[in-house]
Amino acid sequence: MDASELDQLTLGQDMDTRSATEVAGWAAEKFRDDLILSCGFAADDMILLDMLYRIGASPSVIVVDSGRLFPETYEFIDKVIDRYRPRLTFYFPDVFQLGSYLVNHGPNAFRHDHGLRLACCEIRRHEPLKKALEGHRAWMAGLRRSQCEMRQATHKVAMDPVHQGIVKICPLADWSWEQVWAYAKEHSVPMHPLYERGYMSIGCAPCTRPSPSGDERAGRWWWEAAELREDGVHVVF
Repeated sequence: MDASELDQLTLGQDMDTRSATEVAGWAAEKFRDDLILSCGFAADDMILLDMLYRIGASPSVIVVDSGRLFPETYEFIDKVIDRYRPRLTFYFPDVFQLGSYLVNHGPNAFRHDHGLRLACCEIRRHEPLKKALEGHRAWMAGLRRSQCEMRQATHKVAMDPVHQGIVKICPLADWSWEQVWAYAKEHSVPMHPLYERGYMSIGCAPCTRPSPSGDERAGRWWWEAAELREDGVHVVF
C-alpha cells in the first residue's frame, strides 16, 4: 500500500484528531480480517483489546513469544483468555537462527554488546513479528508518544515502511500513562501483575525491571543509553 491508497482509506481525514475509540472502530471496519492486533499483554495492549472487544470487533491477536517472557506473563494470558476469548496466534523465534546465536554468543550476550542485543531482539522479537504480519494489510499496536522521546512523532494511522509498507495503527498515540490507567479502572480491564511490583513496561524477563523513577521505558534495557532503548520493531518516521 502507498500513501495515496492510505489517503483514500482515510478519506483525507487527519486521523490524529480522532479519538482512540474512533480510530480503533475505523480500523476494524476498514480492514476486518486483514487487521492484526500485536499483543504483549502490557497495559496499552490490554486497553486496545478491551476497546475492540467493546465495539464488537474480533481481530486476529498475535503474540510474539520470545522464549524469555516472564512466568507471570503466561499466567496472565490465561486470565485474558477467560475474559475476552481472543483469537490468539503465537509466533516463536526460528530455532536455527536462535541456536546459532546461542552457540556463538551464549544466552545473555545482549548485556555486554549493543549489537548483540539488537541481534537477539531481531531473532526473538522482530523476525517472528514479520512472519505474523505477512499477507495482512494493517496492524495495531499500543505505542504512545509519552512513552519516550523516540516515539513522540507517532501517528495514529501511518504507513509502516519497516513491515512491507502495511498500515500501522496506534489509537492510543496521544494518551498519557494516567489515561491508560483511568480507562483500565473504569472498564475493569485486567492488568499484568508485574505493574503492582513497580514495572511500567512489560517485555522479556532478562531485559525488563521496575521503573521507580516513573520513566516508562527506564526499565527496558536499562544498561544502555536512553536513545538506544528500542529493538527495531517500532521505528517512527
